[in-house]
Amino acid sequence: MRSHQHSVDGRGVVDPDDVKRALRPKTKLITIMTANNETGIVQPVDEIGKIAAEADVYFHTDAVQAAGKIRIDVNKIGCDLLTISGHKIHAAQGSGALYVRKGTLLEAMLYGGSHERSRRAGTENVPGIVGLGIAAEIARAAFERGDDRKMAAMRDQLEIALRHIEATGTNGEAAPRVPNTATSISITSKVRRW
Repeated sequence: MRSHQHSVDGRGVVDPDDVKRALRPKTKLITIMTANNETGIVQPVDEIGKIAAEADVYFHTDAVQAAGKIRIDVNKIGCDLLTISGHKIHAAQGSGALYVRKGTLLEAMLYGGSHERSRRAGTENVPGIVGLGIAAEIARAAFERGDDRKMAAMRDQLEIALRHIEATGTNGEAAPRVPNTATSISITSKVRRW
């Protein structure tokens, strides 16, 4: 199976029309990160979800960097599959979740048990599952308090201060971002060697 990789714009945002142009008759799956782990740029996954639905193509989004930082609504996104990792929202390392929209067909990779609706064999990590659920509840409460907006304001204040440093530049500042990731600040002049 051949994948089609396309560039992003100067801010680091994928163009949904580029995704649409990349579709081929045999395309089965579109997958994209909700938020980039290096830049924090949030991709237009809801628009890409509409494109996938119109083309009758499965749509997966990797929401590992977005979970707990921005609100995630699988119905608004229109994804068939969504993945998160527990340690990114302060749950145990090695825990995670896969959202599967009803009607999405998945084939088991390992056989031997009927766990996870026969999608995976093996004993479930009950403490990890409970911890992930509690971490998700804590993240939801933080949204209700407006912690995401407070964090974004602190991030913006830091970036403003950093831009006052001579010979610095920013990448992706006009793009939508998760509140916990500062825009990439780069030094544009030669660094003096000691």
